[in-house]
Amino acid sequence: NRLFGSTHLDFSPDWEYAKIACAKPEGGFVQVDLINNGNTESKPDKTEIYQKFVLEVLLPNLQEGKITAAETAILMRKNDELKIMAQVLEENGIDYTLETSGSLFSHPAIKPVIFVLNFLVYEDFWELVKFLRSDLVLLDPPVLKEVTKKYRDAENLTAFLEQKDLPDCLHVLKKLKQQIGSPLNLIKSILEEFNFTAVFSSETDLKNLQRFLEVAAEFQHSNHEYTIDTTGFLRYCRSLADKDEYSRLGQSLSDSLKLLTIHKSKGLQFETVFAVFDVMSRSGGGFSGLNLYYRFADDFRSLADFAFTFNYDKVLQKSEKKDLLDYVQKRDTGDELNNLYVALTRAENNLFLYLHYSKKGDLQKFIVETKEEATVLKNIVKTLSVEFAEDLQETSPDKHRMQWGTLSRVKQTTEITDS
Repeated sequence: NRLFGSTHLDFSPDWEYAKIACAKPEGGFVQVDLINNGNTESKPDKTEIYQKFVLEVLLPNLQEGKITAAETAILMRKNDELKIMAQVLEENGIDYTLETSGSLFSHPAIKPVIFVLNFLVYEDFWELVKFLRSDLVLLDPPVLKEVTKKYRDAENLTAFLEQKDLPDCLHVLKKLKQQIGSPLNLIKSILEEFNFTAVFSSETDLKNLQRFLEVAAEFQHSNHEYTIDTTGFLRYCRSLADKDEYSRLGQSLSDSLKLLTIHKSKGLQFETVFAVFDVMSRSGGGFSGLNLYYRFADDFRSLADFAFTFNYDKVLQKSEKKDLLDYVQKRDTGDELNNLYVALTRAENNLFLYLHYSKKGDLQKFIVETKEEATVLKNIVKTLSVEFAEDLQETSPDKHRMQWGTLSRVKQTTEITDS
């Protein structure tokens, strides 16, 4: 409450913080580390930074039994950062589960469904071939060759599927093609007809299949630009494929430490959370590359204003689009504050906030030079240093730490719902 309710973070119109009550009357532990890597002769890379975090913060607590890997998560902002952290954990012999390894739609249990949908909608024979060679069917090459010949010789797809001497799976596809209805019902039929859960029976497979069904349900009950049919659903899936929120799910009940992005952690809670953030990085694409700035009309049915630019963002700031850029920056700032709030409220008992940055000089110089328009994480460092100045301890010129409470353990991980 004191951090997110601070007047130092009151610079975004999209961020209105309401104080919350503590989930339990007592207990809990918070440690904040502010690490400056800017005063060394050579700037350390992410691997070196994460190695220091693991050796100095994470590993001692694991080895001393103060925390358990099964009930611990490391949250980071980007998938690339998680991959580097995973490599460092592996080098130090720490078991982990990387929860963002690929898109949900490329999961082995989901791909056959996508192949079938593409085949039924677009009558794309190549999609049929991919389905027949998937882990679900694994059709023998000689049989596949014969199927290909029959398709080539048939007048059309209907005539091909009418043939009697086809593999059983093709007769099932014929039946499915005749009953194409809502995407959700069609997907349920595909899963049942091909007995997916017999082949994909592990916990992670079932979780990803369930998540895919949830995506189909969301598609049918949400307002969006796509037609409410299977064609629209396939386009919808393609639009989600690169989003963190739709990464495949991992083994969240395993005994290993969990690695997640902030987006992936929504709705989850862990006994211990390590939030490791690069203070110097931006949440968005920055001022380079192709960027789209937009503002919806009040009814959200059209755009009130927009601008495309390729590397000319700073020029736009001095043009008639300045108000639009200011609006978008404030909106993104509110989103970033909300994301950080999500990250810091995933901890059930113990929260470690590890903030690293590179800046010549001491912490006070960093604070003075951090202006309101700086990145959210820079303002978080400034706010922590000012609001909790009495708790700030300098362990070395480039390391500062704050601690509250006592490290403790609970028995299980629970799920909560984000508002």
